Amino acid sequence: MSQPRIRTIKPEAFVHEGLYDLERETGLPIRWAFAGLWCHCDREGRFKWRPRTLKTQILPYDDVDFSRVLDALTTRGFVEKYTSEGEEYGFVPTFTKHQVVNNRESQSTLPPPPVSPCLETTSDACPTRAPRDEDAWSSSLRGTERNGTERERKVSPIPRRDGADRDETGRGETAMFAPDLDRLKADSKRFNGVVPGKRSQDRSLVLKACLLAQSQIPEAWLWEALEAVKVNKPEKPAAYFHRALSNLCTAGGVNLCTLLAGVRLPATETTDG
Repeated sequence: MSQPRIRTIKPEAFVHEGLYDLERETGLPIRWAFAGLWCHCDREGRFKWRPRTLKTQILPYDDVDFSRVLDALTTRGFVEKYTSEGEEYGFVPTFTKHQVVNNRESQSTLPPPPVSPCLETTSDACPTRAPRDEDAWSSSLRGTERNGTERERKVSPIPRRDGADRDETGRGETAMFAPDLDRLKADSKRFNGVVPGKRSQDRSLVLKACLLAQSQIPEAWLWEALEAVKVNKPEKPAAYFHRALSNLCTAGGVNLCTLLAGVRLPATETTDG
C-alpha cells in the first residue's frame, strides 16, 4: 500500500445528500471513510482493494468492518471494484473531476478498470446533426405503438426473470415476456436531462435497462442507479449509470452485460424525414 496523499475536499461534500442517506441506511461511517479513501487513491482515482489495510489507515479507532463500507459505496456507484490479473482494485469514477492533482505526483502504476463490452458496441462519434425531437427517448420508440397487433409484431420478447409461466410441454422452457411500451416510454423519459440521449449508444443502454427492469431485474435498481448519476453529476453520465447498475446487479448475483446482450429493442422509424 502506497503512502497516503494530500487531497482536496470541497464544501459540497459536507452537504452531499447521497452520502448522508447511505450512511443513515447502513449505519456505517460512509462520509468520513469516503473522504479518507481519496487519500489512498493514485492520481487516476485507483486504489488497491485491501479493506483491512485501508481500515487501519482511514478508520483506525472505529469498530467497523471496512469491507462493508466499500461494498456500500460500490452499490451506490461511488466506488467501482474490478479485477486485473487476479488482483482486486477499486476506482472512484468522479475522482479526476473533483481533485486537482499535483503535476509532480507520479503516474498511476495500477491497471485501469476494464471498459465494459456493453459500452463498446456503438461508435462514440457524434451525429452530424441533433435530433429534431427534444425528447430523444420518445423518438427512439416512435412507430412502435400504433395498435396492439403492431406492438406484438415489432417488440422482441425477453425471458422472465422469475422463471414463471413455464410451458405445459414438460420441457421446462421459460415463457417469454412481452414488454409494456407505454411503461418503457414513461420510464425512459425520467432519464431526460440526466443521461443525454443524443448518442445512439447511450439511448440503447437506457432503453435496454428500462426493459430489463420490467422482467429481469428489480425496478428499484434502475432508479437507484439513476439517482447515483443525479447526485454525483459525473462527466460521462451514461458510463456512470452503467457502472452503478452493474454494481447493483453484481451484488444481486446478476451479470448486467449478459442481460443487456440478450435484449433487442423495438423496431424504430427514422425521424429525419
